[in-house]
Amino acid sequence: MLVSNPKLFRLLGILHGDGSLSGNRVTVTDKHREFHEVLAGIFQDIFHYKPTIYRDRSKNTFYTYTKKKEIVNFFLNIFGAASLRKATIPEIVWKASLELEKEYEVDYMTPKRM
Repeated sequence: MLVSNPKLFRLLGILHGDGSLSGNRVTVTDKHREFHEVLAGIFQDIFHYKPTIYRDRSKNTFYTYTKKKEIVNFFLNIFGAASLRKATIPEIVWKASLELEKEYEVDYMTPKRM
């Protein structure tokens, strides 16, 4: 069941800490390619979909993003806001077990921590 998947809670924490959510895109920014490879694997495990990884040489960073409507709407529904800056901790986290809540609290990750 998706609502008890630790990877989903890790992804929610990453998005809330390092991501952005708009009406048509979910994006996570970090300068380490390895981070994005792990992140893409999490998306693949949860949604059976691999997001795009883009390198912005001018800003020396990478972006993982998707415009897949079903995924964007999924996160819009969970966060209840079109902007993560305005989003509070999602209700799904408050109702989760302590183990899942801890996964959410990781607001950044590196491949070493995975």
